[in-house]
Amino acid sequence: MRNSTEVIENLLVEMNCTVLSYHVGVKCTGRTLAELIAGTAMFPGGTGLWRGNSNGGSLPEHFPEKPVMFIGHNFDSINAYDRAIRAKGEVDSTFWTNLQAFIHSASLDPADCFFTNALMGLKPDSASGPMPTCSNYEEQCLQFLFKQVEIVTPRAVVTLGGEAQKRWNDYEDFTARCEQYLR
Repeated sequence: MRNSTEVIENLLVEMNCTVLSYHVGVKCTGRTLAELIAGTAMFPGGTGLWRGNSNGGSLPEHFPEKPVMFIGHNFDSINAYDRAIRAKGEVDSTFWTNLQAFIHSASLDPADCFFTNALMGLKPDSASGPMPTCSNYEEQCLQFLFKQVEIVTPRAVVTLGGEAQKRWNDYEDFTARCEQYLR
């Protein structure tokens, strides 16, 4: 079994090395494990691991083997991230309440999942709507999505919404083109 701390730190290192071009209004999330939300929250604002039904839950010792990987569009806004840091989690939010209901209806254990986003960084105003972008940002986030899949090794991927699905389709299209080229 893989150690959760080591896997999350590996993801953070890869993110920090891959996603370098952020729009001037977009803020980076924590760059180290200690700077992330100390409770259940999507990566990159949190660890992306289920840390229980109350805020401030502890990080599980082991990273799930072949988890179901949930991919959202982007983490949230700068203000929402700051609130989640202070609250030590987001598990009591409407988003997580709805996601937990979905996970339960699919007969999944949230501890057997990894929760992440296709685009890194925090939006300046609201989480909804398009993420401000700049040259190379979206390509770097796509490259990091490849790294996430490589590191997490999911057994299945679930996209949360149309924008996340679009990013996943970009990933699959690029993967298919690479496979054709290698044949």
